Amino acid sequence: MKTVTICAAAALLLTGFAAKSAEANSPDGHFAVQYSRSGVFLVDAKGQWLITLIRSTTGDAKFEVSWAPTSKRVVVVTNSALGSEIVAAWTDDNGATWGKAREPDADLTRIANQAQRDAGGRSIAESFTLGDWKSPDELQVEGKMKFSNHKHAEFSYGLQFGEGVLVAKDYKFTLSQN
Repeated sequence: MKTVTICAAAALLLTGFAAKSAEANSPDGHFAVQYSRSGVFLVDAKGQWLITLIRSTTGDAKFEVSWAPTSKRVVVVTNSALGSEIVAAWTDDNGATWGKAREPDADLTRIANQAQRDAGGRSIAESFTLGDWKSPDELQVEGKMKFSNHKHAEFSYGLQFGEGVLVAKDYKFTLSQN
């Protein structure tokens, strides 16, 4: 598994607000995910644009990328003060055509609502990280939540690639008092 974490704010400071970007290469070296202030993009080995994953980024966003070992699936998670987002792209052919999907808000809302019920408090912060690939079509997602009543929770679930969609499954939640 190839995982790269980049703090966009630090990258912007280090580049002096230049148009430079950071990137995470696929295991086979044929593709890369590039980050810049203007967005997150999937490109080929020559740097040619293939698909826009995220249209714009905030200065405090932290990005994490995980490529499937086959280089045919990639997942990007962003964590910022405004919230978290998971976007994925996939190809079933030689990489000429890529599809894209966001993890549905309904999945994240269901997870957050269940966590708030179990914790007995309102969620005030969350963060996601990308775990191991369980198969070429499923990635483990892990996260942490903080609640208004000072409780904390850790959670995990499988993010399964379906026909043009991402599906959360096997959700696990562990609550702790701080």
